[in-house]
Amino acid sequence: MQLIETGNIRIHYIIIGCVILEDEANDWKTTPLVKERLQCVKKALTATAVRITSCIYEADKEAKSNCSIDDGTCYKKARKCVKGKNSEYINHAGRLLLNHGYMRDAIDTGNMEYLENDTIKNILNKMWFGSTEVNWTWQTMICFTNLVAVHIIVLPLLMFNMEKLPLLWFYRKYNLPFMKVYMHMLGFLVLFLLYAYMLLFDYREDVITYTDGFIITWMTSFFVDEAKQVTVAIIRGKFVIDWWDILGLDVDCLIPPYCTFNRTIYQDGALQRCPTKLGLYISPYLKALYGLIAVVLLLNLLIAMYSHTFNEVQQKSDIYWRKQQNCFLEEYSIKTVFPVHLQLLALPGIILAVMWFGYSYFNDKIPNTSDVDDLNKHPMFVRVFLYNTNYDLRLTKTDDAEKNGAKHANGKVELAEFDSIKRQLDRDDRRNQEVCGTNFLKY
Repeated sequence: MQLIETGNIRIHYIIIGCVILEDEANDWKTTPLVKERLQCVKKALTATAVRITSCIYEADKEAKSNCSIDDGTCYKKARKCVKGKNSEYINHAGRLLLNHGYMRDAIDTGNMEYLENDTIKNILNKMWFGSTEVNWTWQTMICFTNLVAVHIIVLPLLMFNMEKLPLLWFYRKYNLPFMKVYMHMLGFLVLFLLYAYMLLFDYREDVITYTDGFIITWMTSFFVDEAKQVTVAIIRGKFVIDWWDILGLDVDCLIPPYCTFNRTIYQDGALQRCPTKLGLYISPYLKALYGLIAVVLLLNLLIAMYSHTFNEVQQKSDIYWRKQQNCFLEEYSIKTVFPVHLQLLALPGIILAVMWFGYSYFNDKIPNTSDVDDLNKHPMFVRVFLYNTNYDLRLTKTDDAEKNGAKHANGKVELAEFDSIKRQLDRDDRRNQEVCGTNFLKY
């Protein structure tokens, strides 16, 4: 707590400290009084992390409200609102939660008090939908649906210009993670419907129909998108292959030539030993007996395991949902505005961006991603066609915003507010004083 009171400790270390306190409180050697004390310290630490995040969020809103002109002009001209040429407004609180991994830290540590805070939800809503409050009315759904309906016309125009106000508005809407998920979902739905239509009503073996051509084009675009994701993972240094050692039963037959009776051969390990005639005779009965016992025992064991797993998942369902939501937010924050079914349209730009990365790699000209001052260190065509390179940038301004938030949150959280034992003792002391005062007046 002394480190926190100085205002020099970050959110990441506070969340990790909450885990250490939780583990210590769950230790069987810890006395109930110490457990209560550790729990109240954990609550105070979580409240401090929430307070720091709130201070950063309020500072971001204040910086944005200082812009007296409209968003479109601010995007292009206002230096106090836009840090860097042709860059978007920097949401420091959102970058700390998502890009710096604080949200994932809270999910991995199971800190529900931090995740369920209204400020955290507002920040995530701002990143998902572009607004802290989303009213799911028919008008909102119709607006999103209309944007999806015209994306076939608008997205090709964005390939040439996205700085004019009408196209800039469309680009900001299509760049929202929710819109990317919505367009991908409807694209796959159209593919499945057309595939079902082809199988039921338009299946022909002699010629390729228009439906077949659309499906082939869509699948080719899907292959381009998968290849692009692998390329992006390699460029970002996130490409990892998990090699699973799949161990199964030996399917070799228990008769020659897959086994042998020659002692020299099976002792050398060249082939396994063949069973005797008695073994071949009783093996089916032993297998049937094993199957009868195993089915009963393993079935009951499986039911017990499923019951235990269901209860465990039910208790942690909120954590699992937030983890999945965070993964989706990370994935679609990196993706470009072009959905899967339009990757063929963006293929020339993708090839150009990959060539630029190859040229920059061999000439040691790839921009640094840590301790940078502004966004948009990579060319525009890389961010539009390949992936959002701003996601991996670690801005010094974001670090400064966290430092300022920690300083402003200093002293705003009192440990005594979370100490139930201390509060109870204080109430008892006041009650005793009142009783003593009453008795004194009687005498």
